[in-house]
Amino acid sequence: MKSTYRNIAIAICFIALYSCEDNFLEKIPKDQITIEGYFNQDSDFRAYAYGLYNTFFGYGVGNVGNTNIPVTTDEMVGGNQDRSSRIFDTRIIPSSGGGWSWSRLRTINIMIREAQNTDLAPEIKNHWEGVGRLFRALEYFNKVKSFGDVPWIDHELGTESPELYMAQDPRSLVMENVLADLNFAVENIRENDGANLIDRYTALAIKSEITLFEGTFRKYHTELGLTDFNSWLEESVLASEKIMESGLFSLNPDYRTIHSSLDLSGNPEIILYKQYEIGVLVNTQVRTTALSNARSLTKDAVESYLSSDGLPFGISPLHSKAQNGIPESVFEEFENRDPRMGMTLAIPFNEGEPSPNDPALIEANTQIKPDFLPSLLGEAGINSATGYGLYKWWNPESPYDDVNGITDAPLYSFNKILLNYAEAKAELGQANDEVLNRSINLLRGRVGMHNLTIAIANSFDDPKKQKYAPEISNILWEIRRERRVELMGEGSRFDDILRWKKASYFGKPFVGAYIDLDNRPPSAYNPDGSNKAAVTLGDRDGNILPSTSRQGYILPYLERQPSWSDDDLKLYYSPISVQDLTINPNLQQVPGW
Repeated sequence: MKSTYRNIAIAICFIALYSCEDNFLEKIPKDQITIEGYFNQDSDFRAYAYGLYNTFFGYGVGNVGNTNIPVTTDEMVGGNQDRSSRIFDTRIIPSSGGGWSWSRLRTINIMIREAQNTDLAPEIKNHWEGVGRLFRALEYFNKVKSFGDVPWIDHELGTESPELYMAQDPRSLVMENVLADLNFAVENIRENDGANLIDRYTALAIKSEITLFEGTFRKYHTELGLTDFNSWLEESVLASEKIMESGLFSLNPDYRTIHSSLDLSGNPEIILYKQYEIGVLVNTQVRTTALSNARSLTKDAVESYLSSDGLPFGISPLHSKAQNGIPESVFEEFENRDPRMGMTLAIPFNEGEPSPNDPALIEANTQIKPDFLPSLLGEAGINSATGYGLYKWWNPESPYDDVNGITDAPLYSFNKILLNYAEAKAELGQANDEVLNRSINLLRGRVGMHNLTIAIANSFDDPKKQKYAPEISNILWEIRRERRVELMGEGSRFDDILRWKKASYFGKPFVGAYIDLDNRPPSAYNPDGSNKAAVTLGDRDGNILPSTSRQGYILPYLERQPSWSDDDLKLYYSPISVQDLTINPNLQQVPGW
């Protein structure tokens, strides 16, 4: 199975020979590439397509991007003051670069052209055109997410092509073409093209994701004036249902399995995954999980986990302190909660006690099991900037002492399809108990949580909903919560915030666990009785407390970010570089910039 990525590595080299790496919308490209005589059989197209699989980031490659545990939202904090330039408003218009690169699109359009022109059997021809168009849909989807309006190019350009200096096409036109590509892919890609290769269900999963994004983006970004969002949501439902009704996929009984496995082949929850193997393709996902001062969750993220009775934290009587606005210790917070909280985070324990997480974490550099958790900055063990250390990806069977991690990365999985389905149905006003039983309650049932019903969702008023999303229904709020909890730390939260038009979430105070510096484990003190911990304490709103304070919430960052509003458009897009605007004066800078 792992040999697939040897093929992909070879194919990337092949692509480099036959595609121009110049950004061909910024620079005049070389003459059109001709590879006449190469695409003679099915396997030739497959070899070429392998080179496009690096579109899927997974857990990254070696230290490139470091890890797929991003610090770009309200749920994750980076160590050593690693923070989001978007959230802290330190982005500038770049002089060059910035993502306005189109070399991959050129490579894709070559593949589509060759598939359309081949003399091979119609089934082969249509399959590979479908694969090419699926990659083109993904490429344009990512460009639209970054820049909004972009030029639509569906063929390879030559040195005299007038499109080199064209203005952007409107988002509506580009995304309609993306939908056409997706539909062609779904209808023509093979139902099975081999183990862990793009097939019809991969195309359906990608369509489910893209159409949900676009439907909700159009619904909440009313400034676009695009009112056809329901048709996009309906497309998402249909794509999800085809996967759900295929009978080919199901939830794995173990929630952590798809995140910490060395081999995802045969896992019934996986639609497509990225394979890793020492000497071929490696990552740092496990290492980052076990590094001191690397990544940790925010208190806001931790509070999104329900209590074990199915009620929100702060409402459930199982947490009476939180009900009455009294801070809980990190030990108390973990009691009677959604089990996914303890499967995602390192569960606290004291010196002399065994780790509740099994297998136990081991610090990546020292190779030593921590004596207690949480460990704060300055203390021994695996310390974290918020007191909420990670566990979700931990697997000691994957090398973690260097850049040699080999846990496989899920790219498209059945749990995400269930979440897409439930949310799209709720956005269409079609959520009912049957919908919930087909989706959300399968996810909850896997970990032993109470079922969600419409009546239960309407039986309480979550103060956080009233604060952060008063305009949506209770059931949609709970479905969004389920999405956040199920996919915690995996990177989807960023896209969710963009499409829901919730830039105000970027302004939430970054706050960690509530701690008492007078009640730390014995080894957390210096010989003179002073604390080893070097932390700044604040109140729940992120305001710094006096330096003499002994109790408070950990503040992971030394400064506050701006208080963003949902209408701060610059937060939803990335700017086009000065160089690109200069080379092509017909381009317009993106909204907010």
